[in-house]
Amino acid sequence: MMAEANWAMTGHLPTFEEYMAAGEPSFGLGPIVLASLYLVGPELPEDVVTSQEYNEMFRHMNVCGRLLNDLQSYEREKEQGKVNSVLLLLALEEEGGSIEAVKREVRRAIEASRIQLLRLVLRNESEVPWPCRQVFWNICKVVHQFYVHVDGYASAKQMMHSCTPGTRWCITRCRSHARRPTYNKFSQLSLGVGVHC
Repeated sequence: MMAEANWAMTGHLPTFEEYMAAGEPSFGLGPIVLASLYLVGPELPEDVVTSQEYNEMFRHMNVCGRLLNDLQSYEREKEQGKVNSVLLLLALEEEGGSIEAVKREVRRAIEASRIQLLRLVLRNESEVPWPCRQVFWNICKVVHQFYVHVDGYASAKQMMHSCTPGTRWCITRCRSHARRPTYNKFSQLSLGVGVHC
């Protein structure tokens, strides 16, 4: 985020590589993934977390998330004067570059990272335990669902409309019957309507 703030202040137009180096970690999946991995089950030694394989899975997952977010938020970020991969590639294009061509290029980069992540996840010889590799793949799938048609982060209402009717009914019903969270005798946080976490 510091690099992005410096670019905004100085008016520097970064290269795509500079943008991605700053943009991948700022997507914010690091704490989510690491916490999930430690809760999955198998012990995760530090040498696995610092391994090249783990870092490659993490990088490809972040690339997918960052670029999917950029595809859905480039119009808003243009209005805000922010740097975004779609806007950056459009600015770096030769005269006459179209937004649709740039979006196709970004989608190809997303697909390439998704394929690389899947190859790493399905690999037979792996330092990273299978349940942990599944977490990477599942989070990548969630991010795709979140950003497939709309910016699910910025527009909860639009995200709600992309849910299946059954899911929407369940969420609506849970909200209407929700009460203040209480702890039951098993020390689970009860959210009402039989929903526990």
